Amino acid sequence: MTDTQKLRELLAKATPGPWALNDDDTISLASGEKTAWRQAHRANCALIVAAVNALPELLNEVERLRAEMDRMREALEKISERHVPDQPAADGSDEADYVRKHHTNLRRIARAALGETK
Repeated sequence: MTDTQKLRELLAKATPGPWALNDDDTISLASGEKTAWRQAHRANCALIVAAVNALPELLNEVERLRAEMDRMREALEKISERHVPDQPAADGSDEADYVRKHHTNLRRIARAALGETK
């Protein structure tokens, strides 16, 4: 798993974006400063510019997805631990059996999603 905190620290130490790649193979920085990277190829400069500009949004999305995944895992764990009471329906119908079977299937699905083999 990517260490987003470490990436954020590296990003904070770098020259702040947005950056822009100019036609003369220089990069314009957010501060208005212009710097030449004469030893780098234009394609590498374009990649660096795109990465620096995209990284904050990508990190936010990774963290959002991780939080969503944690919420889903918690919900699946709760589903997998619930039990239907072992008692027949009051009117003697097959409703209780249906509920038990349905609940058993939900638990099987939740356990599969959690990677359990029970």
